[in-house]
Amino acid sequence: MKLVKVLPILVFMMLCELTHAQHSKGKGLPDSLRRPRLIETVEFFAGPSLVSVRGNELYDKHGATKIGWTAGVAVSKKFLRNLELSARFQWEQNGYLLRDEAEYDAPDGTQVLGKITNDIIRNYLTIGLVPRFVFGRNFKFYLGAGGYVSFLQNASTINKYYYPGIINRVESTGYYFSHDAGLSVQLGGSYPVSNKLRLTLQVMGNDGLMQLVTLANTNPSLWRPEWNRSVMFLLGVSF
Repeated sequence: MKLVKVLPILVFMMLCELTHAQHSKGKGLPDSLRRPRLIETVEFFAGPSLVSVRGNELYDKHGATKIGWTAGVAVSKKFLRNLELSARFQWEQNGYLLRDEAEYDAPDGTQVLGKITNDIIRNYLTIGLVPRFVFGRNFKFYLGAGGYVSFLQNASTINKYYYPGIINRVESTGYYFSHDAGLSVQLGGSYPVSNKLRLTLQVMGNDGLMQLVTLANTNPSLWRPEWNRSVMFLLGVSF
């Protein structure tokens, strides 16, 4: 089953758990009889990201800025006064952009010197776990580091040629491994806009540890290895 089908179920379970915990909180039960809260906050977030790769010599020479997008839900549980654990479930668009001025033969036989753009797009569903330190009472700051596992949903490459204005899209999911994993760092803060609702702003960086290209391990002369890298700028609400 695709993870995209499982994600709404997970979100529903999180909301049920949070609703039950909030309802039980007001019943006046003694602490010894009250069920521990598995989830203390739920956050919905979205925002743009700067995406790229490392380890690819072609990208090092011809890489350009590429904007991706991220959206998802996170839940957190506090364990100590200033320490909490955040679990994230998010869709994210990774990949990279190549731009080069080259000489090539157009379909009509004309030899052209012009720009070629290759836009590599990889869409993932990601599960991340980040322990983080939390400071402040009204305006809260947090800083954390952890890891993630991503599952490839689809991939494609969009090729654009200066002349004669050709754009073609190639399905490329089979060129990449089905999953990725790496390290995450997170810096952010939240501000209350009501008694139960907070506005969140965060920057998160992911650095992949798994080589992505399937044929790069067996034929590195033709297929260059690469590792995911992204910096996300996320705006959200938590309750």
